[in-house]
Amino acid sequence: MDTKDAETSITGPVIQKYIDIYFRDFHPHWPFLHPSTFDASREPFILVQSVVMIGMWITGHLAKRDVALELHCRLSDAVRMQAESWSIPTSGSQQNTRALWPMATYQSILLQIIMALFLAKGNSSTDISLQHQLSADDSYTLVTLVRTCRASGMFHYPKMIEQHSPATPLAMIWVNVEEIKRFGLALYKVCRLSNLAVTAKRSGNTRQDLLGLADLNFCIPDSDRIWGAPAVMDEQDRQLLIALVERRDNSDQKAWISNATRILCDDQVDFEWA
Repeated sequence: MDTKDAETSITGPVIQKYIDIYFRDFHPHWPFLHPSTFDASREPFILVQSVVMIGMWITGHLAKRDVALELHCRLSDAVRMQAESWSIPTSGSQQNTRALWPMATYQSILLQIIMALFLAKGNSSTDISLQHQLSADDSYTLVTLVRTCRASGMFHYPKMIEQHSPATPLAMIWVNVEEIKRFGLALYKVCRLSNLAVTAKRSGNTRQDLLGLADLNFCIPDSDRIWGAPAVMDEQDRQLLIALVERRDNSDQKAWISNATRILCDDQVDFEWA
């Protein structure tokens, strides 16, 4: 996705400073970016700027927050204006799930929605369910992201594996699958915190456009230890670590998160606890 129009004067060492703040303070709560493979010189512009935006915002400094807000406005506008380049239309059929998913774009969009939740919280836009009220624009972005991920089959474990060729190294497959899982859980968390604007809701069940436990057809992530392993680790050592750590049997559908709905959800009980 082209976001050059959103570019600011933030460059070089300043960028790295706020990336470091992001991974130090924000990442422990929202661990869906892989720390040891994140390289600002190689990542798409929109993802780098979104990470910097969060890093600046969480410093709490007013001047930095002003810059973060400007970044958020520009990047969010770019996301909505170019929705056709990353989203799947409402009327679209099931997409080719073997096509590579633009994870960096989706991660950037998720960070923009999280930023919108920060702003909603600051504006005391919390409803009686203790969810934060999103604007019509942010609601549209969230609903579009969820719809696109669903239509791509992104949160179905077999589809995650289909993203890789048989020759792909085990370590790379593991990192990519963990990244998708963690992204899915973070998106679910955002959906639980969000109340959509009325214009973004369908009639009837107002939460059917948001991600639910039933959508998460995969096991919980394997290991924070491997996920947070240092970048300086030799690749052979990393593969050995992955091989030694007891990993979940992701092919066991009984262990998928979606099965929790059998216990937590019932059509006869209208109470949102999952």
